[in-house]
Amino acid sequence: MPEEFLHGVEVVEIDSGPRPIRTVKSSVIGLVGTAPEADEKVFPYDTPVLMAGSLKKAEKLGKQGTLPAALQGIFNQIGAMVVVIRVNDKPPAAPETTDNENTALSAIIGQEGEPNTGIYALLDAKSTVHVEPRILIAPEFSHIKAAADALIIGAERLGGVAIIDGPNTTGEEAVNYRKTFGKRYAYLVDPWVKVWNSDANEGKG
Repeated sequence: MPEEFLHGVEVVEIDSGPRPIRTVKSSVIGLVGTAPEADEKVFPYDTPVLMAGSLKKAEKLGKQGTLPAALQGIFNQIGAMVVVIRVNDKPPAAPETTDNENTALSAIIGQEGEPNTGIYALLDAKSTVHVEPRILIAPEFSHIKAAADALIIGAERLGGVAIIDGPNTTGEEAVNYRKTFGKRYAYLVDPWVKVWNSDANEGKG
């Protein structure tokens, strides 16, 4: 029988901090996003950073970008273990001629190499923070096919699943979009999940 076959639930324990942290191995989240106001010493670009439900540490991401809201949403539901990858979405010189959206998307996707960047930086988590994320997300980018494809590649390499946003239009289009992946490593969410914003008195997708 293969040596890697496992019956039951596998637990990972991190004991490098003041108290050991235990969590189910398959529940570790890999989150890739932007946070232009973040403390660069705590969240360097394209580097796995382990978050274990610490709201105080999450505050060092600032308020802008996709990471702060994503982490808040996760921690509001459960004190999950999250591997965070912060990417550099700042456009290069001559910003008046630069497409900021494409710059951010390229940073999110990243590339495999030395060093790994963007989504591919999640592959370094095992060697740097001693856990492997198995649930891969890139909020506000995963509805774009190129980002979704990169998430799926990462999920396949890590033995996990990529949570992909659908087109958020019709059921038929969602079904057709899911067929374009054709792999079991993708989990499509459509329509988009909405969270109620009490301050604005409205739901936000």
